[in-house]
Amino acid sequence: MQGLGCGVLQQMWNFFFLCVSLTVRGSAGKGVEQPTELMAMEGASAQVNCTYQTSGFSGLFWYQQHDGGAPVFLSYNVLDGLETRGHFSSFLSRFDAHSYLLLKELHMKDFASYLCAVIDTVT
Repeated sequence: MQGLGCGVLQQMWNFFFLCVSLTVRGSAGKGVEQPTELMAMEGASAQVNCTYQTSGFSGLFWYQQHDGGAPVFLSYNVLDGLETRGHFSSFLSRFDAHSYLLLKELHMKDFASYLCAVIDTVT
């Protein structure tokens, strides 16, 4: 796996704050990046973005991780397009080296870190 980018969803006064704090770079400057902050109200939607650089893309994973817990698998994207599961959707554009996770109707259970991981194959 190339690297992880993470975002933390926090609730304060009926607002959710998504704070992304980790950028991991591999050799040759490759890695995964996410923006630093996003805010949304409870019941609203929030979009977590992920941009990556790889030598050979083999897939992109999204995980949710609650404090003190292990990451929980949300989705795996290999092909371009939108995949919907429950109240979230994941989108992948290999051409733009970009993905996003869209969380709809935010609830307290969404208070977590969101991890984007890319598999980089070396040819």
